[in-house]
Order: sequence, then C-alpha cells, then structure tokens
Amino acid sequence: MAISTSRLAHKKRRGQMLKSPPLTLVRYANEDVLVLSPFSNDKNKQLNFASQKPLVSIKSLDACIFLTYFCSSVAMSLPVLLLPMAASEFSTATTTSTSSLVVSVTSKALLGGAVGKCINGFLCQEFGGKPCSVFHLMGTAVCSLFFSMATTPTTLGMAHAGIEFFVSIQWTALSVILAQHYSQDAPSCFSKGITTLSLASTCGQLVAKFGGVSLLQTMDWRMVAQLGAVVALLGSCLVGTLVVSERRPSKNTKISEQQQKPVSLDKKLVGNMTESARAVLSNPLFWGIATAHAMSMVARSSDRILGEFFAHATNLPRSICGGLTLSVTAGLVHGLVSGRAFHNTKDVTRQQAFISRRYAGAVLSALALAIVAHPAVASLITSKYVMAGILVVLSACMTSCMAFQFFQIPSMVAQTFDSKKAVCISWMDATAFFMNAPIWALVGHVVATQGWSMAFCIIAALFGLGGFIMTSTITPVLEKQQEDASG
Repeated sequence: MAISTSRLAHKKRRGQMLKSPPLTLVRYANEDVLVLSPFSNDKNKQLNFASQKPLVSIKSLDACIFLTYFCSSVAMSLPVLLLPMAASEFSTATTTSTSSLVVSVTSKALLGGAVGKCINGFLCQEFGGKPCSVFHLMGTAVCSLFFSMATTPTTLGMAHAGIEFFVSIQWTALSVILAQHYSQDAPSCFSKGITTLSLASTCGQLVAKFGGVSLLQTMDWRMVAQLGAVVALLGSCLVGTLVVSERRPSKNTKISEQQQKPVSLDKKLVGNMTESARAVLSNPLFWGIATAHAMSMVARSSDRILGEFFAHATNLPRSICGGLTLSVTAGLVHGLVSGRAFHNTKDVTRQQAFISRRYAGAVLSALALAIVAHPAVASLITSKYVMAGILVVLSACMTSCMAFQFFQIPSMVAQTFDSKKAVCISWMDATAFFMNAPIWALVGHVVATQGWSMAFCIIAALFGLGGFIMTSTITPVLEKQQEDASG
C-alpha cells in the first residue's frame, strides 16, 4: 500500500479549527495508494488530489509480499527454536542423547529442503508463483501442526522435513510474482521488491526467536508450534486474497490464444527442463562452486544445532538457549552489510583476497568454539553467563564470515549460465542441502561419541575445504564480472 503526503490545502473559515486530514484509498498508475488527503466536502477536489502523483510511495504489492514472506519465515524459524525442547522430551523416553537427537532431526530436515529445491523451481515455472505460494504455505501449516503432535523422533524429523520442503519454494514463488508485476517498470522496482523479501526474512527470524522465547515462558512448546501453523495459514490467506500475480492487461491489450490456454505439462516443457538441467550439471564450474556453497551453508544452518550446544555448555534453560541462536541471524546481517567492500574493489586479486580472509575468519572462529567447548577449557569459565556471551560472539563471527559467500556468490556464478540462471541457483541450493544432510549426520555421530569440541574441529576443516575450492574456481567468474562491468 502506498502512502503519500502533500501540503494541506484548507479553506480559511472564520470560527473553524483545522481538522485532521483523513486517509483516502485512491488509484494511481494502476496501484492502490493510501494518500493523506485534505479535509474537504468537495468530491471533485478530492478526485483531483487523488490524480496527483504521490510524493512518497510504498507499493501495496511489496507490502503484501513482505507480510507473506514474514509469515513464512516465522513458520520456518519456530521449529528451529523448539527443537531442543522437543528433543529433550523425547530423549528421556529413549537411550539417544539430546544433542545427537537434535543433529539427527536437523539432517532429516535438510533433506526435505533439498528435495524442495530440486523440484519447486520447475513448479513455479509451470504453475506460477501465486498458486505455488498459497499451496505450499498451506502445506507448511499442516506440517507445523504435525510437528506439534509428534510423539517420536521419527515423526518429529518427518514433520520438520515437510516444513523445510514447503518453505523452500517461497523465495522463488514470491520472486516470480515480483518479476511478473514489475516486468514493465524500471529494474529498480524489482530490486526494491527483492530487498523487501530479504528484510522480511530477517524480521521473521527475529520475531520468531524473540517472541518464541517469550511464549515458552508461559506455554508448552507444542502450543507454540501450533501458533506457527496459524501464522502459515495467515500468510496463505494474504498471498491468496491480496496479491495479484500479474498486472491486469489494459483495455487496448489483447490476450493471445496461447496465453488463454490452461497450463499443461507438455513434452516441450519437459525437454526444456532436461536441457537446462544437463547444461548446468555438466559444467565443472557448477560442481566446484556448489561444493564450496555447501560448506558455507554449514554456517547458515548452524542455528539448528547451536541451541542444544549452548544448553550443553552453559546449563541455561533450553527455552533461553534457543533464543541465543539469534547470534546466527545477527552475524548474517553483519556479514552482508560488511560485504559491500567486495563490490567497491574492482581488482580481481583483491576480491580473491577478500574471500580468502572471510574463509580464514570462519575457520578461526570455529576453532575458537572448539577450544571453548573442550572440557578442560570450559571448566575454567565458572560463570554460565560469561560462557554464553563468549559462545554468542564466536558463533556470530563464524556466520558473519560466511554470509557473503552464502548469499552473494551463487548469483554471481549464475551470471555465467545465461538463460539457465534460475536453474543454476536452484540446483546449487539443492546440492548444498543434499551435502549438508550427511554432514550434520556425521557431526551428530561425533558429538555423541567424542563431544562438541571435535565436532567444531570438523566444521572448521569443512570451512577450510570450502575456502580452498572457492578460491581455486572463482577466478573466471570474477573476471567475467569485471568484463561485464567495464563493457
């Protein structure tokens, strides 16, 4: 919804006070606009005012997209917060430790996201962004409800995997809606819409973790999970009733017969999908960057297990330790903001050095976590609050150092795939999800047998491997980027 302000043109009437200007919903440039209109009983003057161009505008579509993705992010983040408490409840009835149970469920959840990344991009291409967003948000609500009713670790893992599967389509689906709506506008409009999506994701995670911690003080974790289902349904209603996936054609625009045909999965589409997949998967550059991307995703998905690690290391209540994983979100935001220095550097050698420094920082942060997690060192830190502060800072540093590589590198690499950009990004994420599932399964086994210190040593080694692969393969991408910028 767009909001505009203008100078209040009011009539000077003797004995009357200036009345507050009401808000009026008008149409401007085929958009719903909320304007601050002057108080007047003259409808013609109000109509003339409504036809003026707004001074400041926030499009109604962007607001609805923001709220929809906000709801999706809340529904996705709540299970991450609730997982330590659910695992603690189930571990008392089994011989499995809470830490290994958390990591095991995380591994299953990542498999759900991997499957979703593989097929959801093609679903959006075939059926459109709006129907896919509505359907998958409803699926998220159903899986959140099953998550709240889980009675065994297996059903808990399946429900969490279902949530990850259905949520994985939202970024693609909502991006498709924005691309269709702003296809006739300047590229800046679409860029602002994508920025809105990023902001909605961060706000959703912050609200879910802050609000979830507060709710857990008075509510059972199952009830909080049910609230996540309600939020997902709210998002489905928002995108289904308020969002128009495409602009309505003007009266002078004729819709072709091909556009009027119902959607069908024909042989041509299957052929295009096969060709796109073959072009991407047969490129060695894709596999090199995708492997490095999987290592950076370890940092991105670490909030799924850090809550249990904080509880183990500090002996703080699990409801509080889940909120401490906000360090991951804060680190990601800081890493993205500080990553602007990369684009300010035009020299390829300096850009490679920037990436190398980021990987080195992640390795050192993970090793520092391994040192602090060692029983001999942990016994020297007597205050659990001091321990919690140290762990929060180190985990934030670790994710900050990997944020740029995780969010920015895939889109840069996709530019080398021309018309296959969307497939490249989608399959790169899918590859990262598939690789992370066995990685976290291995980490869970190490935690159960050798402890958290050795687990973070393995994570540090993975960061080092990812940095070596990335710096060895990223050079052609950086050179092409410089050529495109200079040309």
